[in-house]
Amino acid sequence: MGSSVISPTPSRSHLRSLARSAVLQAAHRMNTHSLFIGNTEPSLDDIMGDPMVRNLMARDGVAEDSLRVLIDQIRSHLR
Repeated sequence: MGSSVISPTPSRSHLRSLARSAVLQAAHRMNTHSLFIGNTEPSLDDIMGDPMVRNLMARDGVAEDSLRVLIDQIRSHLR
């Protein structure tokens, strides 16, 4: 006959402590693996050079020159 070990039921305070620890660990992981490290955004040149953006522009019939003119016009109105 095998022996079995019965573990005591954890207390509520122990469960709260474990939950708090899990939340803190998850928050730490989210902060250390941020996609926006340094809170920087890609430049317009980087976006325009992206193959996916190029494919979408081609599919929609958008020329890069006309899009850049539109962006410049909008920028001037936002200043």
